[in-house]
Amino acid sequence: MARLESEHVDIDFFIHQIISQSATTKEFSKDYFLYLSNYCNNVLQFSAPNPVAAPFNEETLEFLVKMTFSESIYKEEKKNKTEEENKQAKKAAFKKEIQAHLIEPLKDKIHTNYKFEPINLPIPFSFELDCIGKNGALIGAKMVDFEYTKATLESHFSHYMTFISTVSNKYNIPLSENSFFWIAEEPKLETKKHSLWETARQNPLIKLIEPNEVEQIVELVERKQATRFL
Repeated sequence: MARLESEHVDIDFFIHQIISQSATTKEFSKDYFLYLSNYCNNVLQFSAPNPVAAPFNEETLEFLVKMTFSESIYKEEKKNKTEEENKQAKKAAFKKEIQAHLIEPLKDKIHTNYKFEPINLPIPFSFELDCIGKNGALIGAKMVDFEYTKATLESHFSHYMTFISTVSNKYNIPLSENSFFWIAEEPKLETKKHSLWETARQNPLIKLIEPNEVEQIVELVERKQATRFL
């Protein structure tokens, strides 16, 4: 391992020497590094090489770098991978909770996982709800994952508002009589997404609830005796 004896070192010269040796030598031998460990000009010195009883591959290289510098050469890559894995695990748990506490209790009572298309509703996009039923007024719910970008979330919100207005008009139901829910976990307060979450929370056309509150939708459907209608 190299050790600098002074802060004022001609690093460019040292790098040039290493590059020159790399261009003419297939590999740095043990003897070469042993020579470097014995050579010292009071500026740069190498410690004596130690044999490693392991195959020299990516795993070994990562181990040596981590042992020497106390961090992984793939630190950022692994961090990103871990963050993505955590997001996917959270998303899977989110869907599992909705399936168990909303879809399963309602699948024989009202429409679940129903997708509206422009062919059966005058909207210029497809729109899927986790559930929707009717008994005079409409009761519906849609889950949204706030891991999406703010622009995507704004599009989802806009589509939901358009859908509610259009479907209410189609069945001649006053907007105020419907019960539409947006199921979402509250994002971090300091993020830009939180302003959208707050806007949705204050919108009179929907009720914003957390995933662990979906039982209230099931209770409402049962109390109103809503059924399939499409």
